[in-house]
Amino acid sequence: MLPTLIFNGIRSLQTAGLVSATRVPGFLEARFPQLYLGLFPTWKSLLAQAAGFC
Repeated sequence: MLPTLIFNGIRSLQTAGLVSATRVPGFLEARFPQLYLGLFPTWKSLLAQAAGFC
């Protein structure tokens, strides 16, 4: 649950314009992964997830 909160926080910063948001081309946009897993189609959020799970 903690990683989801962190990744949703990154997305909130991107939405507010405090962190840049570069979209990943061809990444599937589905509501379930975004809402429940914090999986958003931007490079910074995906890199943060990769670093957090390693």
